[in-house]
Amino acid sequence: MTDTTHATFRPAELADFLFRVITKATGLRRLVPMIWGEPGIGKTDIVKQTAERAAEHHKMEFAGDWLSHMANGGDHENVYGVIDMRTADKESIDLRGLPQIVKAIAGEGDQVSYAAPVYLPRVGQGVFLLDEAFQGPQGTVHCATQIMRDNRVGEHVIPDGWRVIAASNKASHRAGANRPMTHTASSLIHVEMAPDHNDWLRWALQAGVRHECISYIRSAPQDLHKFDPKDTDHTFPCPRTWAMVSDILDCEPPAETHLIEFGGTIGVGVGANFAAHVGMIATLPDLDGILLNPDTADIPEEPSAMFAVATGLARKANAGNFDRVITYTDRLANHPKGGRDFQVLTVRDACALAKAEVMDTSAFQKWAIDNSDIVI
Repeated sequence: MTDTTHATFRPAELADFLFRVITKATGLRRLVPMIWGEPGIGKTDIVKQTAERAAEHHKMEFAGDWLSHMANGGDHENVYGVIDMRTADKESIDLRGLPQIVKAIAGEGDQVSYAAPVYLPRVGQGVFLLDEAFQGPQGTVHCATQIMRDNRVGEHVIPDGWRVIAASNKASHRAGANRPMTHTASSLIHVEMAPDHNDWLRWALQAGVRHECISYIRSAPQDLHKFDPKDTDHTFPCPRTWAMVSDILDCEPPAETHLIEFGGTIGVGVGANFAAHVGMIATLPDLDGILLNPDTADIPEEPSAMFAVATGLARKANAGNFDRVITYTDRLANHPKGGRDFQVLTVRDACALAKAEVMDTSAFQKWAIDNSDIVI
């Protein structure tokens, strides 16, 4: 059977789809989404973020790690949780449970039963994520597929309040995954997810990802995700590794090790390009200096540098300086090598980060009137 190319969900579309499935009536309990996607694109994170959104929808507290929550004596009455169960590092006994001798249900003597394993939910409600669903030992995968098909494994039934979601790489990704058996495949809703740079930029802005990463992806969106299972490099750029690069920048690496650290995280080629981008940012006008003198501060000549300045200014924007942000970005918009798009992205980012504070300013209100065709 050859690998098939399917239509894909963007991350935001996948989140909306999952939200609809897990928040609807009990009659949809057996709708089990099976999320397929390349490594590092955020499948697990989107499931957890959607579960948190469902908790808000149900007006419940959220427990991102249900097992730890319960182990620490947490309440289950008004809590919506997530169990992230990785089949790749589990044995079948971790799902089916340990055999134990119990009194026979009918007749005399004893019989063998199975103690409920800690990984299975027994009370409460939430999302039971079977992650790396087809990447574990065969016996474990068989137990996981029974949960997907029947909402149970052996004698252990998943409570009605829990929604099962599965996720996996494909066999063609060379991540240790196998194809699901046909009788299991026909029990699932198969959806594929692909990264989208606009969705990632919106997430990154709210998640506090470094402005160097955001401005680079704005200028080179094709570098957000480059995966080739045949590539011999140790790693590759993807949403997961870009978040790691942001963390590296927080550690203030010296310029002489940028190539090594970035290349070891997002791959040699893209790492070299990003190191050059970070070096370029170091030569740009100081953002505080721009805000002090927005009428005269230097304007970069290269689009990538303009993206970097625009992204940085949005991070610094507040009610007290937004008029100066507009003054400088007016100059960016009218620069021969610039354009209106640089000002629009600055305003959008500033509103996303400090919406009420910025949008209440007279500078924003005048800008909105002058740019009434733009939707913020």
